[in-house]
Amino acid sequence: GGDPVIGCINQGGSVRISRSYNPTGQKSNIQLPTNEQSVGLKDVNGNYVDGIISCSFQLAPEISANGQTFNLATTAYFPLLALGSATSTGQLQYHSMRASTTGAFEFLEQEDPYDGCGNEKICIGCVGNQCVESKGCLQDKTCDMFLSFIPAKPSETFITITIMRQGAGVSSYVAMGFSKDVFMRFCSCLDTGRDHVVECVTDSGILDLSRSYNPAYGKNSRLPEEERRQGIAVKSSSFSNGVLTCTFTHDLVTSSTLGGKLDLAYANLYLLLADGKTTSSSNETELQLHTNRGSSPSPYAFVYSSLPSVTASPARISTPTTMMNSGSGSVNDVYSACGHTIGCFGCKGPTCDSKCLSTRDCNGLVAFLGSPDRKEVSFTLVGQISQNMAYVSVGISTDSKMGGDGVVECVNEGGKVNIYRSFNVNGSKNNKRLPQVEQNVGISGKSDNVGFHDTAFGASGEAVDLFDFVIPEGPSNKLMYVHGICMTLAWIFFASSGIITARYLKKTWVGQQACKKDVWFTIHRSFMMMAWALTIIGFFCILAYENWEFHNEPHYLVGIVAVALCFIQPFMAAVRPHPGDTLRPIFNWAHWGVGTAAHILAVANIFLSFDLDSIAFPIQAYGIMGVFVAIYVLAHVILQAQVSFVLDNKVESVMLTNNGGTKADAKGSVLRQMTFTLFLVASGIIAVLISMLIVGKVEL
Repeated sequence: GGDPVIGCINQGGSVRISRSYNPTGQKSNIQLPTNEQSVGLKDVNGNYVDGIISCSFQLAPEISANGQTFNLATTAYFPLLALGSATSTGQLQYHSMRASTTGAFEFLEQEDPYDGCGNEKICIGCVGNQCVESKGCLQDKTCDMFLSFIPAKPSETFITITIMRQGAGVSSYVAMGFSKDVFMRFCSCLDTGRDHVVECVTDSGILDLSRSYNPAYGKNSRLPEEERRQGIAVKSSSFSNGVLTCTFTHDLVTSSTLGGKLDLAYANLYLLLADGKTTSSSNETELQLHTNRGSSPSPYAFVYSSLPSVTASPARISTPTTMMNSGSGSVNDVYSACGHTIGCFGCKGPTCDSKCLSTRDCNGLVAFLGSPDRKEVSFTLVGQISQNMAYVSVGISTDSKMGGDGVVECVNEGGKVNIYRSFNVNGSKNNKRLPQVEQNVGISGKSDNVGFHDTAFGASGEAVDLFDFVIPEGPSNKLMYVHGICMTLAWIFFASSGIITARYLKKTWVGQQACKKDVWFTIHRSFMMMAWALTIIGFFCILAYENWEFHNEPHYLVGIVAVALCFIQPFMAAVRPHPGDTLRPIFNWAHWGVGTAAHILAVANIFLSFDLDSIAFPIQAYGIMGVFVAIYVLAHVILQAQVSFVLDNKVESVMLTNNGGTKADAKGSVLRQMTFTLFLVASGIIAVLISMLIVGKVEL
């Protein structure tokens, strides 16, 4: 008792389907009014052949009978089955046989549409007209409109789509569209609209899924009846508590009279979402103007297996060329798919972030696509190469440092692109290629190892799930950049200039003072204070960058000694004996020795930094530092020669007195000032150039 009933009734060979109900506490069945007998039923079909009666139909997930509401989406029910006779008017008589299941049955198994977002399926969520691809309402599961799709696998010819909306009435819709832009339809003056649409509709509680078309301008157009369900197939649909949901498959290739052919296998399209109310007239359900409308932030590819690949043309190898594993396609296909149907990681010089993916000018790029069963990962490598640098490679590592990593190389060998497997030797910067028997790929070529990278190098900032469509950012190199720039300015410009000032300019600007001290002393002290401060800042920056860990490598060890010597210099100066004190000569030699040792070690350590794998310094960096050393030595030679000339010719070299009785510079003051000025300019230019190389703002 108290049950809604759907009867499959044979009346003289004609089979019809109608609804009725069993009153509570009675062994009888009551027909619903004629206008209610088919409410909630669609796609009905009945047949009677050779004494066998059969019926099929689709029942709305929520129906009412005798004032009671039954929700198949949220409540489990006992299905009852009965056979018996009926009157000529279709009234069911008391059954001759009845059966029931032993337990309640969930007719509509409810799945969380948000499950799997960002993994096996791509999701878009909208609040009002604002749509996102991640986080936001997708993370909170509070989207007003929602769309997800699972790209087609290699052997499939369709994609699976779910669309959903909140706040739906009994006559409302949620619709999605495939579009080349972010507009549904706008005006004839713009090339917008022309979108293929799929509608999920509830009309008085009856669910329906069909196709339509948005023309260039004007309202949504209905397709001919025979085309509305071509290329789509409902997997499930529900309408409960204001939530309207449809899950369906959509063929990769469809067509319509109004819209022509839609080929999702070779398309990159925006996905549109809209919701609103429906109206019915002349047995036709029409969509009213949308209440909310949104678009995916970016276009998508719809084939899960479409990890793009291209073959490098030998004719292009002599110039900067893009090299990838065998296949067909274009580099733009890779960039277009990044973050949508494949994961990508790209670097431009030492900088690894999503910027070069947006500008499509990465020096190196790896695209990856994990299989749905998480058993294998496909990779595509892209590299801008030249005759000298002829490889791009990807390493799989447990950390962001080089060493102990599995490597796959994509190598240009005389115009032919070969693929090899190798590994980075732990604790060194060496790469060794695996023996031929371990390559496991059909390849041929020489067995040389790849050389050290000097065009681009980078590691992701954190471990990456290769089965996700992610674009990982590289680790933040800001602290490393600050360290390098501080050390460069400290030792190439300030310390070098301060040393020259103290050694050769004591007898220059005689009689002039700055900050109540001789000019030379003020310059020397100021420059050395700057060198000290920059060194300490740079030291703590690199400690923080390395997570306060020390490494047993030459650059780190030499740097620690240089910083220690630099650190004690101002404290030595603070306790220097007064002029004339017997200990003053000892201080002078100690101060000179510690400072000179620190300077030599620091400059040598800059050379050692060019061999680090954290920054891809070009080979020309050694030449630039070589020019600095040459200029520094030349400045000493010129100034020392001038001092020697004065001494050899017994020219007064302490303080001369002019005819007016005032103090004057020693002979050669103009030469000393010119040499010092030129050195300041040259060392400043070199320091700035090295700093720009550190942050990757200049290419040589």
